[in-house]
Amino acid sequence: MAFTVPQFPLECALYTGPWLTKIFRENIPGNLALGRRGISFPDYESGESQAFTGPNYLLVPAGTDIRDMSQGGPDQDIIEVPADSGRWYSVSLVDDIGKGFDNEHRYALINKIYEGVSEILYPGLLWPTPMP
Repeated sequence: MAFTVPQFPLECALYTGPWLTKIFRENIPGNLALGRRGISFPDYESGESQAFTGPNYLLVPAGTDIRDMSQGGPDQDIIEVPADSGRWYSVSLVDDIGKGFDNEHRYALINKIYEGVSEILYPGLLWPTPMP
């Protein structure tokens, strides 16, 4: 069974942070996914592995310019998925899947942002009700 590139049915609005002075960069195609993906990391206090599956993954085409804090800026990107929906996320981690293969694409680990998560970073941000 061959691995395939996922479809990217959503238009996502990509911004450079921080929140209050965010600058629109471009609309990008994306696929909001959770699926069976997960991250395992060590718990240094107990010495055991912990599974982390809380945030969503945004799958995007290979080479898409989506940035986390590793690109040297003080603020990671902010993205609205889908565009004009009021569903806001911060971009926590970006890396490639299938690098060097025909099915190469990129993923961004994204976290829902709203007032209450951090009232200092995201003042007044509430998701629409009902959630689109």
